Amino acid sequence: MRWPAGPAVKEFHFDVQPRLTERLAFAFVASKSCVDKFLKQYGDDPANPTRKWPVRDPEPRPPFDADEMRQFGWTYDPKAKADLYTHLETPYHAKFSVFVKPGIEETVYARSLTSGFPDPSK
Repeated sequence: MRWPAGPAVKEFHFDVQPRLTERLAFAFVASKSCVDKFLKQYGDDPANPTRKWPVRDPEPRPPFDADEMRQFGWTYDPKAKADLYTHLETPYHAKFSVFVKPGIEETVYARSLTSGFPDPSK
């Protein structure tokens, strides 16, 4: 994954599940302009998130599984506004969703939906 040029990414951390093929989750903090470049680079529109938070159906709920969020150390404030983007794809066709908590510096939580690894049999 390439990072957009510009302001530094801070507090980057990640978790990879077995064999590097099941799931990748990562988080980072960066300026809004850096996060916007990141979203655009992988095919989503920063101005048009898939969903806005908080979501209530009927109770407030986090964007990802609560156990997973605990495992990764991700925090969720049910009253805070945030955005979810679900149309990101790498050149190798890995697809992932991204939850962005706005601020002067934005916090990004990303979780792969598909690995996109090339078929090793070819």
